Amino acid sequence: IVMLITRGFHWVYLVGEFIFVWYNEKAWSFLVIGAPFWLLFSFFNYAVCIKPMYTRLQKFMNMYTKHVSLSSDATVKMRRQSLENLNFAASQVFNTNHILNEEISSYFVKRRIERRQSMPSPALNNVSLARRARASSELLSRRFSGEW
Repeated sequence: IVMLITRGFHWVYLVGEFIFVWYNEKAWSFLVIGAPFWLLFSFFNYAVCIKPMYTRLQKFMNMYTKHVSLSSDATVKMRRQSLENLNFAASQVFNTNHILNEEISSYFVKRRIERRQSMPSPALNNVSLARRARASSELLSRRFSGEW
């Protein structure tokens, strides 16, 4: 539902707001340049985000109605199969990790940082850092003591 609201209704509202403001201000260049981008991103929203999510949700709802409508005299094997299908459909609806899995997992990979990937040592000169810290400390103390 959040995706439908943000990718569908909220996006249409924002684009409408931009078109309304730019039309009233007679900013024709913004309208002409922005229109292809709005159309392209709107198509992306529909084709890549909204439609696949809706089909997965529809599949889950169909599996749910089949599971609920099982008769009380259904066999254990039928109930188990129905529950497995329902769990699979639910995992497809709620599993969004496959979209950005590689990108997100790259943040949690432990890497060995080599010397050439770190900052050069002159940039981390302790003496210059201490001088800067002392100067900023003195500056702040004068500012708050009223000597400013």
